[in-house]
Amino acid sequence: MKKILIIIGSVVLVFAMFILSTLPEIVEASKGLPEEAQISEMVEEVDQDTDWQSVWAPVRQFAYLMVLLGISLIIKANIGFFKKHLVPTTLFGGLLGFVIGQVLWPVFGWEPIFDTSLLQNLVYHAMSVGFIAMALKKRPKKNTENIAVTGFAIINTYTLQAIIGLGAMMLLVLALPQFDNIFGVLLPLSFAQGPGQALSTGKSLQALGMSNGAQAGMALATFGFLWAIVAGIPFMNILRKKYKRKKEDMDELTAEVDPDLSDHTANVPRTLFLDDLTVQIVLIGICFLLTYLFLIGLQAILGKGSTLMTVLWGFQFIWGTLIALLVRMVLNRLQKRKIVKVDYADNYLLQRVASSSFDVMIIASICAISLKTIGEYIVPLLILSTLGGIFTMIYSHKMSKWMYREEKMEHTVALYGMFTGTIVTGMALLKEVDPKGKTSVPESLVLGSGFAAIIGVPLMMILAIPITAWAENKPNLFVVTFALFAVYSIVCFLGVYFTKKIHAKRRAKK
Repeated sequence: MKKILIIIGSVVLVFAMFILSTLPEIVEASKGLPEEAQISEMVEEVDQDTDWQSVWAPVRQFAYLMVLLGISLIIKANIGFFKKHLVPTTLFGGLLGFVIGQVLWPVFGWEPIFDTSLLQNLVYHAMSVGFIAMALKKRPKKNTENIAVTGFAIINTYTLQAIIGLGAMMLLVLALPQFDNIFGVLLPLSFAQGPGQALSTGKSLQALGMSNGAQAGMALATFGFLWAIVAGIPFMNILRKKYKRKKEDMDELTAEVDPDLSDHTANVPRTLFLDDLTVQIVLIGICFLLTYLFLIGLQAILGKGSTLMTVLWGFQFIWGTLIALLVRMVLNRLQKRKIVKVDYADNYLLQRVASSSFDVMIIASICAISLKTIGEYIVPLLILSTLGGIFTMIYSHKMSKWMYREEKMEHTVALYGMFTGTIVTGMALLKEVDPKGKTSVPESLVLGSGFAAIIGVPLMMILAIPITAWAENKPNLFVVTFALFAVYSIVCFLGVYFTKKIHAKRRAKK
């Protein structure tokens, strides 16, 4: 009974806070003034005084997300089911917000609680902040074999999921022509890269004519999260039996799987009178501005309305990551030559910024989804997510058995979580099978993702080809797309093969 009261009380508390915060809008709507009268009244208010509700609007949206996370923490901390089973707080909070905003709120006929456009922009930029922060971290030389094979596996996942997604949608369109076959391209961007990239590319597709592209992309990413969790738990149990592992009790465990948990690498002089966290934000801000200037420069060359430029804006996190890696290389070179004697980048703080950014990205993306869009795309959503989920489960298992000499089960679980959600989901799933953080799997995921960001740049350019084929009605380019995807996949398989062969020879010489 106590558990039921906690859940009901938490939901009622969130609902009450949302109602009180939107009370002025509810009262305004209840007056029943004609639209022109409301606009006139608003103009008069702005002329007379500052519109404080508009000033607070972005902050209020962010506060809603934090309240949902807080309530989710309370529920998870007090309900045994959520404590013992893997239910990420961000996913739980996002689904709670979706139910309140899309199911309960409309029942009363009130204006939407969430500003979809604002949340979409938040997701778009939060993803870039997270990847830039991760790219700025200083990386010592580690097990290069695991890093390289993981990087190749990540890129290969994109190509194979893209082939499956695009192929499935081209077949589906033959029976249901109301859908766009280009929606299949969003499968790897939603599953293997998460809601941020799904939103970015979805916005680009929407600008080129796809109905509710951004919403559809985030919906598919949410289905990916559900595959990671709902299918991930029984998948882990099967793997435990296969590898004869017992489940460890997690009630008292507080260990993290984050390799940078206590890795403070910055030594910013106190005489600068800047907090270490502020210095990290400065570095991220510099990379952010350089990324924007780079894209503005490309736009001047390619043209503002070109199809390719629209796609490149959607891949902003790739450019941000590459620029951050270049900034990191410059800092390393300057430190090596003793020109810069202070290491300003702090691995611990940068990891905290990245993790927080991904948390915000996940919960905001789910809250921004429209129930109407899910209904509109329910058929392709179910088909693509099912095909993507089953393939990813088999692929993660087979590749881990082949690529890694040790920790095969842990790598399988972590890769499956990352390939259906984000690196955060992969870490969360990993904690179920490695709660004490004894394995080197986090290192494989994080550093492998960095390697993948470099070798995956050409693939991002290839993804622009089917979008051009769809937007400009050039079906022959789809054939080119499948051929290039196949070649890229073969190169990735060969990359894994030769990496393993080279390291095997090195071990034999020792």
